[in-house]
Amino acid sequence: MQARIQVYPKYFLFFAITFVTVLLVPIATAYHIDQIGPFILSGGALIFPLAYLLADIIAEVYGYKFVRQLIWAAVLAKILMAVFIFLLINIKAPVFWHQQKAYNVVYAHVLRFALASVIGTTTGAFVDVYCFSKLRILWKGRSFWLRCLIGNVAGDIILTLVVYPITFFTVADKSQIFGFMITATLIKIIYILVGSPISNLIVIFAKRIEGSLPSDESSDLNPFVFKLTKQ
Repeated sequence: MQARIQVYPKYFLFFAITFVTVLLVPIATAYHIDQIGPFILSGGALIFPLAYLLADIIAEVYGYKFVRQLIWAAVLAKILMAVFIFLLINIKAPVFWHQQKAYNVVYAHVLRFALASVIGTTTGAFVDVYCFSKLRILWKGRSFWLRCLIGNVAGDIILTLVVYPITFFTVADKSQIFGFMITATLIKIIYILVGSPISNLIVIFAKRIEGSLPSDESSDLNPFVFKLTKQ
């Protein structure tokens, strides 16, 4: 009996690695506070919006079932990364190594942020791709940029409301947290407005290369499905 081999589309692996990486980087940069002009924001806010744009690209080119699998893969990756960092920073450092204390300060709350990220970004990502894919069905695949805009806004609202209060509730006061949320929202709007047309060009290019396209009309949009099934 011959083994069945799962063959992925040509560039899916590239999109998959990029998507998961974009969701992992903020775990290491969440507590790096940046100032850009008058705006003060978490380093993660500069990375997060790319994830939802990538999710929409993947859903458009390869179908909902592929991005659903990637979201759950990213959840596992974030949990593993946070646990590994937490375990490593709690291993005693040699007496000659004086940077350990600073390292511990930076990553002291890594488990908390990972929890916020798993809840906020995962829920937001599924809301994003659900809205995007549902509208794709209703609108017969038209208006990619508008579907991208609606899905991103819906997902980012949930992300912002969940991630920032959990992440900063003991390391910043309420006014600072609210400021982070407002600034992050403005950054996300800019990303969406600038990124949607660029995403549309990437989709057009990817569709030409990948050839035949999936249809979500027969897909189960239930997020709690953990395997790839035939359309």
